[in-house]
Amino acid sequence: MKVIITQLPRWNYFMWFLLGFYELQEKKEIKIRYKCNIIVNLASRFSSNFVSKALRKIYYKKYKVSNLYNMKGYIVLDNGEKKKFVIDSADAPFLFNSKDLEECDVYFKMQCPKKIEKEGFELAPEIIIPWTDHEKKSNGKARKLCTNFEKNKYKIKPLMIGTRKLANGISYKILKKGLDNYIESRNVRKNKKLMCYFGDAKGPVPMKVKKEELDVDEEVQLLGFYGDKIQHPNEKRAKAAQIISKLEPKKLYDARIINNGNSDTKNKNKNENLIIPIEEFCNHIAKFQYNLNISGYRKSIPNRFTESFISGTGIITDKLYIKWYKPFDKEVFETIPMAYLKDEMVNWKKFQEDIKNLPKIDKKDVLKSFYKKWAPEVVSSYIIEEIVNS
Repeated sequence: MKVIITQLPRWNYFMWFLLGFYELQEKKEIKIRYKCNIIVNLASRFSSNFVSKALRKIYYKKYKVSNLYNMKGYIVLDNGEKKKFVIDSADAPFLFNSKDLEECDVYFKMQCPKKIEKEGFELAPEIIIPWTDHEKKSNGKARKLCTNFEKNKYKIKPLMIGTRKLANGISYKILKKGLDNYIESRNVRKNKKLMCYFGDAKGPVPMKVKKEELDVDEEVQLLGFYGDKIQHPNEKRAKAAQIISKLEPKKLYDARIINNGNSDTKNKNKNENLIIPIEEFCNHIAKFQYNLNISGYRKSIPNRFTESFISGTGIITDKLYIKWYKPFDKEVFETIPMAYLKDEMVNWKKFQEDIKNLPKIDKKDVLKSFYKKWAPEVVSSYIIEEIVNS
């Protein structure tokens, strides 16, 4: 069976699945080919970090892939039949590409809503964002709604999120080496209980807009338009970090907020001494039983889930509104709703009780779950199976 990739935007978002495809190719279950452009073809063959970095820079600049969310391709079955698939990396659970959804056989959504209801996605109580198209209007008007969504929503399948970055390139060797680097974190002794590592203490500075101008994929506009009806998740992250930092004994806890100010601003008030380089991040996570998550922009699930699981560390999170292609088990502990709720609506007392009484979690159980459900080869097998059965 051939897997043909015809569109590959920002590489980082799709490396986890590409590595899975390569692993299946090594087992001679599939053949993967690229029909994008010459740079992607070259990048798939070079394992040199220097060459990969250069190709990536040229690719991003020449093809302007930062405006694209979707990886696209098709598989060719043994009987010659073609089936088209899409992998949507948009952080917003309510954004879809109307054209791709119409034309494909399966549409994998990395940030897939738990509920796909007719009205749209609930950002906060009484705030429903309708299913909206990827395409951004150039004249400052609001994005159009996703056309034929009801007709095609049966094609939408949940996926998952990989690590932030496996490598600079997309060849099998360089991606495999990147995964191996993450796996090394398991050798670190797990002698602490709970950590958190968040970027910003506040959301972006709100920007006032009219309804007909609202871009629902712009956090500054969401905050400006809905005003005092919502409160940004970053503010809950900062408060949760303060709560964790006061827990005893202190040696079991580590709470970090890198920037005390607003997100998405150039003049950040960074705590440079708290920054952990990405290549050392899993080694840091691996020391703890749990890593705290609070739903991100548009209630998205971040990379810290997979980066924790691969380190044998569980996740404690606020209530999730996103689903992965398999259910979470012991590796995820869900506490109270937070996300965009107003602070006075958050049950902080229950949150404090939950983090003080976290169930002990065995590193072996988390790793067993990782290899059973979330490893690259496993998720890519699921992708192939869904396409074949579509």
